[in-house]
Amino acid sequence: GKERTVREAKETVGEAKRRLGEEETARGEEAGRMSGKRKTPEGPSAAEVEKCLVKVRELASTLRANSLKDAATPTSLGYTNLFEVADNSGDEVRAKVERLAASVINTIMAGDGLAYSLPRAGGTNVKFVEELDRNYLEYAEMQRQFADASQVKKTTMMTRLMQLVHELTKRGIHSTKRDLFYADVKLFEKQTMSDKILEELALMFKCTRHSLQVTASEKGLVVGKVQFNDDTDFIDCTKMGRSGKNIPSYIDR
Repeated sequence: GKERTVREAKETVGEAKRRLGEEETARGEEAGRMSGKRKTPEGPSAAEVEKCLVKVRELASTLRANSLKDAATPTSLGYTNLFEVADNSGDEVRAKVERLAASVINTIMAGDGLAYSLPRAGGTNVKFVEELDRNYLEYAEMQRQFADASQVKKTTMMTRLMQLVHELTKRGIHSTKRDLFYADVKLFEKQTMSDKILEELALMFKCTRHSLQVTASEKGLVVGKVQFNDDTDFIDCTKMGRSGKNIPSYIDR
């Protein structure tokens, strides 16, 4: 009786496996028939493709125009009397100051006296170059001569500021406009005077004021749960109380 029971159990398991196999086969065949009935998705029409290509061509044309605009200069476009200021490194500014100082010394030794040539800045000599989509200064030269009684003070202030800027670039440090004013209060008298001469100095060297390593005074505070890196310093404003952290005017670091 025991052997019969085992045999019946085996037959039952075999029958179950056979039925399971038949069911899986049937499901596979059904899935194949269903997949055959599915429609292959149609691709975009010719009109849709052309519409997309039009946008691609417009974008490519814009990119080419921008690349040509970036590569072009006023000189390459035929403008010979235009110039623009640019960012210079400290070493470049120091080299310009030293070249100008050497040129001035030669002029003095030749008996022509101390004089500087610089572009005149104003609203009347600004020209818009449509091809580059930006404004440029038309070079209108002005002379600042030490021998002219009306220009002695400004010439002296320009020379003094050149000396201070040379020292900044040589040491690789930055200073504020306010600090430059206090470096020689008796000469400058008012900060507006030193600020104006400083802008003229930047124009003469065709660079930005930041390139002279002179910045405006710090304005504004950061207070609260803020942490950040300022150059190589880690700043944690949560440990500074209500005084906070001054926002530096020089952020290119």
